[in-house]
Amino acid sequence: MITIHDDFGSPDLYHQLLNENLYYAKVHWVGRDATPQNALHDLVHEVLYTHVTQKNVSGATAWYNIRPKNTSLHNDIESYCTRDGVSYRPEVLPEKTFLYYLKEPTSGGHLAIYNRARFIKKGQNIMWKDQEVDRIAPLENRLVSIPADITHSVLPYTGNRVSIAMIFWVELPSIYPPAKKHRIEIYDRVWEIEDSKEVDNAL
Repeated sequence: MITIHDDFGSPDLYHQLLNENLYYAKVHWVGRDATPQNALHDLVHEVLYTHVTQKNVSGATAWYNIRPKNTSLHNDIESYCTRDGVSYRPEVLPEKTFLYYLKEPTSGGHLAIYNRARFIKKGQNIMWKDQEVDRIAPLENRLVSIPADITHSVLPYTGNRVSIAMIFWVELPSIYPPAKKHRIEIYDRVWEIEDSKEVDNAL
């Protein structure tokens, strides 16, 4: 299920997020019982206590999406849980990815949602192909939730598009340190390391 909540953050929280000075190229772990140290942590807790229904959540990974203007199809479970082609999925998977839009592009930049649609050609086996089924506009101060394992991408855009993504975990994939409810930590982005390996192998 996809949900959209406009005007999510208070004017004060939105202003603080615009002016926050953080490690934008890292993943931030925010434990559910950790004391917030900045506006990003406040946002994570606001989403946790108002929109997360999954039980036994330990905290969230959060990161800024300041990306190339035409991203490939992906889903966040595979991106987070895969290293060197091996899956490290935890026993209990997150239910949703939350996206909070901080800066709206001049044009484009919609979130394109895909599902697996099957089709049959005469004389051939059933085949599977990604098919776009929905688009969501990246409006400032909009909070969107999508199933964490859904395939999606960002469509081309002009201007400056910034979003904050959040995934709430019961347990983190084992390629990360154990999820700690009272801790604030910073991790590398595993999916960017994997993407760079794919580029190197293609050269």
